[in-house]
Amino acid sequence: MPFSSYYTKSSKIVEENLWIIDGKRFICITYEYIPHTGAIIYAASVLRLDIGEPTPKQINAHEYTTTRRFEMRPVFKYLSSYLDYEPMLKCIRREMCHGMGCVGPRNPISRTEDQDSLSSIEMLSDTSETEEINVSPKTYQVKNVKCIKYHKMVNEPHGQSPYTHRTIFICLKGLSKTGEMLYGSCIHHAPAWSMEESTDPEIDEEAHYETAMMRLEKSPVKMEIPKEFRHQLKKKTKHSEDIMYLILDKINKRVGGNLIIKGTRLPITNVEQVPSGWSKPNEYRYLKWHCKDQFNQPIRCETFDEAIDIANAYGEECGGITKTNLSGIGIKYELRKGSKLRKTFCSKNPNHIHDGLVSWVKE
Repeated sequence: MPFSSYYTKSSKIVEENLWIIDGKRFICITYEYIPHTGAIIYAASVLRLDIGEPTPKQINAHEYTTTRRFEMRPVFKYLSSYLDYEPMLKCIRREMCHGMGCVGPRNPISRTEDQDSLSSIEMLSDTSETEEINVSPKTYQVKNVKCIKYHKMVNEPHGQSPYTHRTIFICLKGLSKTGEMLYGSCIHHAPAWSMEESTDPEIDEEAHYETAMMRLEKSPVKMEIPKEFRHQLKKKTKHSEDIMYLILDKINKRVGGNLIIKGTRLPITNVEQVPSGWSKPNEYRYLKWHCKDQFNQPIRCETFDEAIDIANAYGEECGGITKTNLSGIGIKYELRKGSKLRKTFCSKNPNHIHDGLVSWVKE
């Protein structure tokens, strides 16, 4: 007799050591999926064989690895709710290849075991690492920035709730030849009463990415990437999941009980002295429409003082100044007609910040 099935709010789908064949890859997956919210935790291991099938020894080894990963370092992610069986497995496979990968970051120290105060405000505060490596000046000059977001449910209390939903925003850049890398991070914490009931929190993602970007530029954490993963720093590399896990491991090491989301602040080499009649500096903001000279070329000045003098002479035709750092041109102070501040940073095109590092508007 035919019958049908359906899921409810309390339904849960669990499979342990499920094997999937994808071309020459034999994939072992353990997962737990909550259809109502779309929440899933999973771990996997991949065996590639050019010919034949896995031996019993290989099967046992990969099932053991998958089980250990699921117990110690599972991936946490939100998929669409109420997915059918095959689409759900395809989503996991897609995350393995282009998203979270096969294993999550190492579990951090529980907040309840920290000696310092553990209020949510302090957990969101900046933290500097104590032992930093040295990187070359070229690393700071890299303009290819990558943005990464990672969700993780942790067994740590947040206020009155027993769990914490942590969303980690990362901006990074580095040299693929040497493996020297810099990153800045910003973390959003939200209460969660259970994995089954947790939903993706509403977050101003661009604001969190912008904070991570500022930390990358002003107080980056320095790392050295192993040789086998350095190619993921290249501009055209589509995924950087191995580097992402290295960064997450670094963040979770903590200093003084706090997560490592920034490093030592870089020295300030140039401070623009803003005269009266001008606004304060507005970071990661730009002004539209270039002021042009008699040759119809944008007016770009070498110094801030020079730009102020010319802008004042232009009168109402100049609305302000935008500081840029463009390839082949370097740092310049550009006169702009517009006076409305616009956001430079965009997580989909983080390198756009060099089109508007700082702007000043006439008052």
